[in-house]
Amino acid sequence: MLFDKVTEQHILKGIEDFEDKGFPEGFGPSSTYDLIHDGKTFPPKAVMAYANFHAVGRKIERYFKGGLETDCFKAYERNNFKIEPKEKVDFYNWTQTHLELVEYLKDKRSKSKQLLKMLEDTGVVIGKDDFGNGVRGEIEEIDPFTFFCYIHKYGETKRLKILQSLANKLDLFYPNGERGIPTANAQKVWMFPYAFERVGDEFGILWELFNAAIDHTISNELFQRALNIRNVGKTKITEVLFYVRPFDYFPINGPSKPYLKDELGIDFHFENYEEYQQINKTIKEKSELSFPELSYLAWESTNAKNSKTPIQVFQEDETQLKNVLVNFTQTQIDNFFNFLDEIHSVLKIERGDDRFTYNTRQDEKRLAFLIGQRIGWSLDSRTNRGAYEVISNEPFEEVTYSYEGNDGIVMVKFDRIDVLINNKKVVLDQMIRELDGIKKSGFRKNMNTAFEKAVFEQQYRKQFTGSFTEVSEPAATYKKKTMPLNQILYGPPGTGKTFKLQNNYFEHFTKTANAKTKEDYLIEEVESLQWWEVYYIALKDIPNSKVSDLIIHPAIVAKSKLSSIRNIKASAWGCLQRHTVDECDNVNVVGRGNVRAFWKNEDKTWRIADGIDEDAFSELEDILDRFKNYKTNSGDEVKNYEFVTFHQSFTYEDFVEGIKPVLEDENAELRYEMSDGVFKRLANLARNNPEQPYAIFIDEINRGNVASIFGELITLIEKDKRAGAENELSVILPYSKTKFSVPQNLHIIGTMNTADRSIEALDSALRRRFEFKEMLPDYDVIDDVLNYQEFEGYQISNILRTINNRITVLIDRDHQIGHSYFLNLINSSNLGKDLKTVFKYKIIPLLQEYFFNDYVKIAMVIGEGFMDKDQYSNVTFASTDGDYDSDYSDVIKYEIRADEKINISDAIKQLMGHSNDA
Repeated sequence: MLFDKVTEQHILKGIEDFEDKGFPEGFGPSSTYDLIHDGKTFPPKAVMAYANFHAVGRKIERYFKGGLETDCFKAYERNNFKIEPKEKVDFYNWTQTHLELVEYLKDKRSKSKQLLKMLEDTGVVIGKDDFGNGVRGEIEEIDPFTFFCYIHKYGETKRLKILQSLANKLDLFYPNGERGIPTANAQKVWMFPYAFERVGDEFGILWELFNAAIDHTISNELFQRALNIRNVGKTKITEVLFYVRPFDYFPINGPSKPYLKDELGIDFHFENYEEYQQINKTIKEKSELSFPELSYLAWESTNAKNSKTPIQVFQEDETQLKNVLVNFTQTQIDNFFNFLDEIHSVLKIERGDDRFTYNTRQDEKRLAFLIGQRIGWSLDSRTNRGAYEVISNEPFEEVTYSYEGNDGIVMVKFDRIDVLINNKKVVLDQMIRELDGIKKSGFRKNMNTAFEKAVFEQQYRKQFTGSFTEVSEPAATYKKKTMPLNQILYGPPGTGKTFKLQNNYFEHFTKTANAKTKEDYLIEEVESLQWWEVYYIALKDIPNSKVSDLIIHPAIVAKSKLSSIRNIKASAWGCLQRHTVDECDNVNVVGRGNVRAFWKNEDKTWRIADGIDEDAFSELEDILDRFKNYKTNSGDEVKNYEFVTFHQSFTYEDFVEGIKPVLEDENAELRYEMSDGVFKRLANLARNNPEQPYAIFIDEINRGNVASIFGELITLIEKDKRAGAENELSVILPYSKTKFSVPQNLHIIGTMNTADRSIEALDSALRRRFEFKEMLPDYDVIDDVLNYQEFEGYQISNILRTINNRITVLIDRDHQIGHSYFLNLINSSNLGKDLKTVFKYKIIPLLQEYFFNDYVKIAMVIGEGFMDKDQYSNVTFASTDGDYDSDYSDVIKYEIRADEKINISDAIKQLMGHSNDA
C-alpha cells in the first residue's frame, strides 16, 4: 500500500503544512471531496503529499490518485479521518447578508451604543478610545464602515460566525460562504482617529459617505473629505465601499493590484472618486465575473504565485535574511538574538508554535518577531531613531506607534541596549499579557524559515552569520566536563556506581553562583507548594489585583516554570474561584476546596478575604517575607539535577505526567488534577535555561519497567531527536495534550546492578539510546585507601580478587563483589573483628543470593572456615528395588558457621588456600 507508513501525526503535520504553505507545486483545489478536520475543509491529495513526505521523505509531487478505494483515501480511513463529498455551497452569498445589513444600519446614526453592544455580543473585542493626557475610556460613537471592519478583522472562520450570529439576531439572510471578502487590518480597524486627534466631524463625514454609497451619489469632494480623515487611505476606503456595495465597488488592495495589472491590464492608480469609478467601469468591461468573484480570484492568483517547494522557500528566505542582516552591526545583531533567546525562555516557546512569526522585510531592512498580530521585538534600520523596537505598556523611550483601543500598549524605539536592560521586566510582562487568548499568528504565511531556524539552532546561527556569538556565559560558573547526554554506569554490586554519581557527576550540574538570584531562590521555595498557596503569596504581596497582573507576579512566574500549564490565566481563574470564601457573591462556583481564602471584588480584582485566620497561612507569609528580604550570598550552590531510584512500582505518571489525587486537608473532598512528573519538571527548567546543563540521575534504572516509565519519550531522548537538533521530534502528551520535546541540555544518567539483570536482558530500545560505562571491582582503590593493608599476610585486595576469580568461573563476571564493601576498614581498630563483620553482613548474603543457597558452591568460593559441615553417614533410606542409597552415602551438608565459631584468621587462610588442619 502506497501510504502504509502514514500515521495520524503525519496527517496532522500535513494539515499544518498546508495551512502555512498552501498548495504544493502541481496541486490545486479538490473538485469532489474534502478532508474534514476541526470543522475545516482541506484538499485530500495536497495534505497527503505533505503527510507522506513526513512519513517516508518522498518528494512532494503528483504521483498518486485520489478518490474512493484509492490508497490515499484508505490511509485517511485507517487513521480515522473523515472524507466527505463537497457540499454545493454558494461561497458568495455573504453579499446578500451585507446588503440587508446595510439597510439595517441606514437609520442607526444615533444608535452607536446599541451597535457596539451588538458587536460585543457576537464575540467582537472593542478597543478603548484615547482622550489625551493618559485618559482612556469606552468608544462613544461608531460609523457603519468601522462596524463592518470589526466583523472582518478576523480570519475566515470567525468572521463568518460573527456574520451568521448577526443574521440570526437581526433576521437577515443566513450566509454560509465568505469568499472574496478582504480582511480588515486588525491593527487599524477604525475609520476614525483617537478622540484627542480628531479635528472635525469625522463621524458625520463617514455616515454621509455611507449614505451616498448606497444612493450612488458620491462626489469627488465628499470622497476627498473622507480620505483626509486620519486612518483612512485609498486601500481602506475602497475595501469598506466594497463591504457596503460589493457589486459596485472593487477593493484596490495588495492582492488585487497585481491581478488588475497583469491579468486585466488595468492601471489601478487613482487620485479621486471619478478615476476610481473609471477603474470599476473598466473592470466590468473586461471581465464577466462579479466583483466578489474577482476579489477572490485575485487573492487566489497572488497566493498561487507565492507557492513554492519548501526547499525553494528556505533558499529564498535565507538570501533575504542575509540581505537584511548586512544593514546592522554585529553588536546589534548579537543583542537582538540574545534578547530573543531570553524571550523564548520566559514565554516557553517551542519550534512550530503557531502563536509566533519570524518575519524579515528586505525592502524595509527589518527583522521582526511577532506575537499574534503584533510585533513584539524588532531590529529596524529604516530610521535614525534607533535600531531596536519593542512592545510595552509603558512609554519608557520614544513611542513610534500606539495600538488602537488598547490600554496604553505602544511600540518603543531606542538605540542603546541598556535602555532595554533597565526596562526588561516591563517588556517581558507585556509579552506575557500578549499571549492571552492567542491561538495563531495571522502572519505565519509571511514566516521567514531561515530566520526561524537561526532562532532555534545555535549552530546554524553561528555558521550562517560567521561572527555570531553564542549565548553568553551566565554570571554563575560551572564545573564543566564533556559527557554523553545518555549514559548508564553498570557493574556488580559494591563497585561504586552511586558513589561515582555523587562525587564525580553531581558537580557537573551544580552551579556555584556568584550570587543565587532571587528568582532561583523563589523557584526552590514554591516547588513543593500547591497552586492556591502560590496565589495566596501573590495576593498578599499585591492585593486588589486583576488576574492579568497577578499571573506576572514573581511567585506565579516561578511556579509556572515548573509547570506545563500553558494557559496560566485560565488556570488562575479556576484556582481563585475554587478557593473563594462562601460569602463572596461575585463567584458562583460550586464544589469549592476546603481551603477558602480569596475574595473577588466588584471590579473583578482579587484579594485575600477579610476575617480569615491568617495564622493558618503564616508559613506562606514567611515565604513572601523571606523572598522580599532575600540577600544574595556569594558561593551559594544551585543544584540543576534530580536523583530518583527506579523500582517496580515506579510509573510513567511519576516520571512524565499523570492524573493524581489532591487532598488539601483531612476534611476536604478528594479531587484530581494533572501533575507533572520529575522528568517533565526538570525538562521545563532546562528548556527555560538553555545555557545551563541539567541532569536526572536514575539509580537502579534496570529495576523499573523502562519501556513503560519512559513511554513515548524513549525516542525523544536521542541526541539528534531533541529540541533544536537536526531530526527534532516532539509528541503530544496523553494527559495534558501539550506538545513536548526533550531539551538538548538535559542529561540522563543511570546506574544498574548487573547482578540483578544483565545488559543483554535490557529493553533493546533502551540499549540503543544509552552509552554504557562498565564499573568492575577496582583492587587499586582498596590498596590506595587501605594503604596496601594485610591480614594474616594477605593483602585485603588479593582476598577480594581471589573471591571474584572463583565467582567468575562458577557464574560470570557480572556477579563479582565490589571493592566498596572493604573500604570502611580504613577506620578499623580491630581488623580481624571488622573483617569478619564484612563477610557476615556483606559478602556471605550476596553469595547466598548468587548461588541460591547452594552451600557447596559457597564453600568452594570462601572455604570451609566460614562453614559447618555434617556427613550424613548414619542416615538410612527406605528399601527400594534398586541400590540407590549408596549414591547418597557421602552427602555433605554445609551451613554458615555461627559468628562466635568463626576464627577469622583460620577462615581467611583457608579461603586463600592454606589450612591449619594439615
